[in-house]
Amino acid sequence: MRIPLRRAFGAVTMTALISLTLAACGDDDSDSPNTQSDEKTEQTDQAPEQADLDAAVLSAGDIPEGFEQTPVEDDEDDPDNPFNDTCYGELGDFDSRAGDPDAEAKTQFEASDASNFPGAEIKAGVAYYDDADDVAEKFTAFVEDIKSCTTVTTTTPDGLNINITLTTSDFSVPGADDGAKIVLSGTIASSTDSASLNASVIALRTGNYVANASTFEIDTFGLGAELDGLARTQFERVTGLAE
Repeated sequence: MRIPLRRAFGAVTMTALISLTLAACGDDDSDSPNTQSDEKTEQTDQAPEQADLDAAVLSAGDIPEGFEQTPVEDDEDDPDNPFNDTCYGELGDFDSRAGDPDAEAKTQFEASDASNFPGAEIKAGVAYYDDADDVAEKFTAFVEDIKSCTTVTTTTPDGLNINITLTTSDFSVPGADDGAKIVLSGTIASSTDSASLNASVIALRTGNYVANASTFEIDTFGLGAELDGLARTQFERVTGLAE
């Protein structure tokens, strides 16, 4: 049951949940149109080298045992996404508001042992935006919009019923200009079986930079306890870049 559920649920829900994790949303296409205004404020931090971003993002040594690094999967729009007609789907993603990051690095890890966090996933990312004022404004507005969406009930094309509750709160660490934590919990069920789920994301901004970390689980609830520490570690790496 876990594998079909994870595929069905992960494909639609992680896309929505990670809409706030800025470095996990970009399509990695430097030629993509940027929706930001052409009139940018003076950047407050020097643009980083890609090698520095790659070194700053969380690596295997930062992740709990039982996970292995896997290729990063970029989320794509899905016309059959069952969240499209819900308050969650109407939020869109952050990049549709702020434009793609001017530079980014991201990593992804999946559970390597089925007995330890089965169907679990960890993502982390670092994003840099040339216009600090613009990304600050868009970040704040997007978090406020997410706070207005607290429950979602929908059905996938395959007939899986999804019921989730979202809790969005401010998340503060020393040195952060803005921060938010979203916790998603609920169930996904077929006509014969069901599974509990838990997914969380923390995004933190300082100046031109945004750091994020997220977790996703089915039928396990131990991984979410690791998230605060992972997010703080990721943010500390970013503050090193911003200095």
